[in-house]
Amino acid sequence: MKEALQEAFLMADESSPAIILKNKSWPAGIIGLLAGKLCEKYSKPSICLTTHQGRLVGSCRSIPQVNIVDWLSHYSSYFVGYGGHAQAAGLTIEEDRFKAFAEEFQKDLGEWLK
Repeated sequence: MKEALQEAFLMADESSPAIILKNKSWPAGIIGLLAGKLCEKYSKPSICLTTHQGRLVGSCRSIPQVNIVDWLSHYSSYFVGYGGHAQAAGLTIEEDRFKAFAEEFQKDLGEWLK
């Protein structure tokens, strides 16, 4: 966990509206913890993803101003599935859909936060 967390901190782009990271070597069991630590450190919604059974699985943590499930609902067409509550959620997405989702999410959230 410690190594993955250090790696996530190095990967994080502090200038983006949300922290969205993927790493195929991260165990699925720690991505929620990683997302939580990133959210705490940067005070931004955070999504961490890893590979599981040929798809990306992600865990999301959010700040009080951003209901993460409401936000994910705007992008539901990208996901195989998603769910959760205002401050924490999970999602599954095909690898080839990830880049478009992440770019659109960052753009829209950035505009909304202004």
